[in-house]
Amino acid sequence: MAEGALQRDSRRVPVDIEASYSFSGKWYPCVLHDLTTGGAGLKINQFFVVGDTIRMRLTLEGDERELAAEVANVSENRIGVKFLTDPETVGFLKAVIKAHK
Repeated sequence: MAEGALQRDSRRVPVDIEASYSFSGKWYPCVLHDLTTGGAGLKINQFFVVGDTIRMRLTLEGDERELAAEVANVSENRIGVKFLTDPETVGFLKAVIKAHK
């Protein structure tokens, strides 16, 4: 298991979703390569360490949501994040996953 990796609550679904993330007040593009209601894997071009917090923006059919997330693991140009979510956001994430299966 990668250094700092946390055990996942559920199995991630492979996806290819364009999104964006914010760190230190600036937004950057990213690509989600896997997703679950508990977290995601992102392809990025920025250095992070486990424990960093970011904001993410995801859109589904015009419904854009901003989510808080914590970096759970780091591997080259990919990071795994754990979402800091509420029940309404979990429902939105389920819809995103269903739309991209």
